[in-house]
Amino acid sequence: MNDPLQQLKERSKGLRLDPGRKAAMRSLLVRFMDAHEAVAIRPASVPFSMLLKRFAPAGVALLIILAGGGTSLAADSALPGDPLYTIKLKVNEPILAAFQASPAAKAEWHAHVAVRRLEEADQLAIEGRLDAAAKAELETHFEGSASKAAAAVAELNAKGDAEAASNVAVNLESDLNAHARILADLDAKDEPAIAAIETLRATVVAEPRPESSLIRKIRSALVEVKKARGEAEVKVAANASAPDVSRAASNKIDAAGRAIENVMVFVGKNSGKLAAEASADALARLGQADVLYAEAKASLEAGEYGEAFRLANRAERAAQETRVLAGAQLQADTQAGLSGRDAATAAPAALNFLTVQNPQADDDDSVIMGSAGDGAAAGASGTATSTLSPGGGMSGPNPNLNVDGTSELNR
Repeated sequence: MNDPLQQLKERSKGLRLDPGRKAAMRSLLVRFMDAHEAVAIRPASVPFSMLLKRFAPAGVALLIILAGGGTSLAADSALPGDPLYTIKLKVNEPILAAFQASPAAKAEWHAHVAVRRLEEADQLAIEGRLDAAAKAELETHFEGSASKAAAAVAELNAKGDAEAASNVAVNLESDLNAHARILADLDAKDEPAIAAIETLRATVVAEPRPESSLIRKIRSALVEVKKARGEAEVKVAANASAPDVSRAASNKIDAAGRAIENVMVFVGKNSGKLAAEASADALARLGQADVLYAEAKASLEAGEYGEAFRLANRAERAAQETRVLAGAQLQADTQAGLSGRDAATAAPAALNFLTVQNPQADDDDSVIMGSAGDGAAAGASGTATSTLSPGGGMSGPNPNLNVDGTSELNR
């Protein structure tokens, strides 16, 4: 039998839950069903069917259905405070976690779960339901998963799988950066008077506005993830085999190109739903990502493989961060009652997650585009530059990068 898919199906036939665990899951589900009325379930940010395809081998979906039926599937869209949220945490996620066999898969899963907790915090905050109890619960679960993810990435580095460590760290770092920004903006929006006072205070005494406990935990996790990502980049660059380093850099450049293209398509498809200011900011961020992408390609061609890998990592982080921010912006606009062209033609929104706030202070750790002076400096130094505009199109290394999401990219 040479068909890998058929082999996987045959192997999945032998997958069984431990009788004790299966009975415990059934008991938990029955207690919830008896104690709570049926509720309307909101669509999950990532459909559970997609999670099954991404994280579980064939046959796991059947196990989940046997364990809890449609209740388990519906629970995946639950948020803290919803009746089915415990099923999501104690049934769905442990089942999928049990099938992450390789160190890389485990690291990716822990990172994914940490980000899910932040997505839940975003959604509750946008809906005005992130109360103290929900925030405390999410903080605890996020901190645990983020710690496991950082440890798993460190283990990958220690075992010599620097490429896998880098891939997980890049994705997690971009997500953490984006969600910290989203939650900070939402905190300020919910407390306009306090925000105004703190803004004035920061101007006078040069001190930042105090951050919430959850955001501080995100910042703390970012420190560990950035450290692990930096170690992975050093290990990749130090590889004694030039062909291996070249291949790693080339693969990473391809990944960055796909990430930029995918976000361009997303922004293009939703250009009528995003305010003009938010669309312009998204394009500015993608323009910076494209500059980094072009610099990575130039480094690869020059034989500077380690530098090419690092620059491609930065480009990919910038693109993915933009995608998360744009998605949250759409969600916030929808919650505010804006739809279709209303958002594009409305007055500048009080809440714009995509606004560029700070200059790029650290080329290695910051993927947020700074002031126009940064781009000018890049151009003066001979590196590639790029300018995206809301009307579609770009001058620079990739003139066919258009906002409508239909153009071919020079990648």
